[in-house]
Order: sequence, then structure tokens, then C-alpha cells
Amino acid sequence: MKREGGSVVFREPMAWISSAKYRQHETTDPVPLAISYEGCPYRRWATGSLESVGREFRINYNSPTSTGIMAAVRVGFSVAVLGVTNIPNDLILIGKAEGYP
Repeated sequence: MKREGGSVVFREPMAWISSAKYRQHETTDPVPLAISYEGCPYRRWATGSLESVGREFRINYNSPTSTGIMAAVRVGFSVAVLGVTNIPNDLILIGKAEGYP
């Protein structure tokens, strides 16, 4: 669906997150993902960026909310992608140094 008549008021960078306690981002492929519904821009970005660097992934957890996704990350079940303004202090940012695009 094309939407017209709006203005972009904010663009938020995406970031990979993991649990500092469980460090599931250090697991081997496939990457364990906590992700939102089919069609979600965060989901498309996460899976597309992993595919672009040849990383395999498996979807461990689906949630329609960032709260549910963060819960899966906190308990060491998955890594996830969130907007940088939504990342709480008890989760860590991961990136290229850890093998994430």
C-alpha cells in the first residue's frame, strides 16, 4: 500500500543486540533470531543483512512487540535487531567485530 501526504520526521538507525550475560551472539551459525511478524521492516532488515553477508539464521522466537523480543534476548535465547533508541542498558550492542552486518 502506498501512502501519500506524509513527511518523514525521524529516521532511526538499527542495531544488533545480545545479552551480556549469555552472549548468544557468540554461537555459531545459524544465527538465533528473535524477530517480529512477516512484513515488519525490522525483520526484512535483519534477515536481508544476514543474507547479504552469507550468514545463515533460524528464527527462534516471534513477537509482535519489542518487549517480547527483548525478553528472548535477555534470557539468552536469541539475538535481535532494534532501533537504537529502544535498546535498554542491560543489553549489549553487537556489530561487525562480532560478525554481524
